[in-house]
Amino acid sequence: LNDEVSVCEWYGCECNDADNDVVTSLIMPNIKLPQKVPTVLGLLNELQELIITNVNFVGNLPSELSHLHKLKQMIVISSLDGTLPLEMGELRSLEYLELRKNSFDG
Repeated sequence: LNDEVSVCEWYGCECNDADNDVVTSLIMPNIKLPQKVPTVLGLLNELQELIITNVNFVGNLPSELSHLHKLKQMIVISSLDGTLPLEMGELRSLEYLELRKNSFDG
């Protein structure tokens, strides 16, 4: 990563106007490398919108996403499976949740 490039300039990242290095929105479309949902997403504590569409993520949603207490919208259209973490119930600010094309159980 280049330290001279702000995270706010990364593809799919949006930041708030007050503090230009605070990510408030992350949109991850069409990533075709099979990998797990990064647990470090749970460190984006100002994140309000998380959109993952047509991504070849494998495995389940990490429980670390429950740390996103300001998250208002989460859309995950992928091919994840497993059990939804109980901690997801701690997302008190969540207004919209869409989990299509996944194979969650439990």
